[in-house]
Amino acid sequence: MAADEVSSQSLFFTIPRELRDEIYSYLTLPQSVLTSTPQTSSQSVHRSNKISDAYLDSRIYLPSRPPVNALGTCRQLREEILDFVSRSINLPGAAIPSPFALIEEWKKNHSALSATVDLEDAADQVAEIFQDDGCARFTLEIQRVLRTSFGSFTPDRVEPSPRFLALNPFLSRLKRVRFTVWGSWDWFKGQSAPHITRGLWEKSRFRRSLPSQTDEVHANKPQASNPQQLEPNPLSVAMAGLMAHLPLVEEIHINILMHAADYWNWDLPENRQEGIRPWLEGPAFPLLGPSVKKVYRKLTVGNPMEPQYSAIYYHKLETYTSPQQDGKRLVSVWQGAKEVPEEIDGVQEDPAFTKIYERNE
Repeated sequence: MAADEVSSQSLFFTIPRELRDEIYSYLTLPQSVLTSTPQTSSQSVHRSNKISDAYLDSRIYLPSRPPVNALGTCRQLREEILDFVSRSINLPGAAIPSPFALIEEWKKNHSALSATVDLEDAADQVAEIFQDDGCARFTLEIQRVLRTSFGSFTPDRVEPSPRFLALNPFLSRLKRVRFTVWGSWDWFKGQSAPHITRGLWEKSRFRRSLPSQTDEVHANKPQASNPQQLEPNPLSVAMAGLMAHLPLVEEIHINILMHAADYWNWDLPENRQEGIRPWLEGPAFPLLGPSVKKVYRKLTVGNPMEPQYSAIYYHKLETYTSPQQDGKRLVSVWQGAKEVPEEIDGVQEDPAFTKIYERNE
């Protein structure tokens, strides 16, 4: 390297990259939960310009995140920090942060706002923290009602949050993500069948006025209405909206949570997943990217309060192999009622899981 090039370069970049990565490890911020939607208290509603201000993602959990101030220094520093943080999270042997420290920090931050914090929202966050396993997590609320001082309403969640878009330079490098889903009773109930137009009963066309007059009737035959396709599942739409910004993801975990009180009190079939079976048996979301190799779907019921417990009552694993000659991918699907082993060989040997089908997509 020429002397003039060395003098024009910052001294920080003259040290080896290994030492710079060590410095980046001290600058990297710890695990945190970033809230995307405003609080449902009356104060936040008055301050908000739109009462229906809600987004696809409600919360974002990051086991570690890059320092925002350092990202605005220069391009090289920004690129190296993003690369370091993404590699530390995407490594298979990455350390899983302890959820108890995050819960204590969350309680301390919300102690001053205990009068305005929604108890239901607090229970949701505690349940989500105990399900974290070291990968980035996005909380989705599907058809859930928001309650405010002006009443309750179901917001339209059609766009990612500004927080998600601001973190997109870092999130776009993730290879393993988790979607934590909270569904309403309407979503678990499932979509209604298409409307079918039925004909009228036979009616008299004229009223009889003479004894010799006969009734003239006409029969309206049932009209064969065109079968209307059901609308896309709102969970598939929400996931597709976020996955459009995550092009490198290889492994997707979808964890659908339900509180124990809702599990027993909601008027649902004995087989709780019956209403969402079309989504469970179909693709997780349309236009599954070519980089995706594994998709986990898990239905969990639990109680975040004392006594704390959780149970898995449905689990499914889909594996996608490399493209075939015709451009399609081989899809293998296993289904069971407990935690799926991480390795495919373990799934094949586990008697609790059954291979449902194998097809080309």
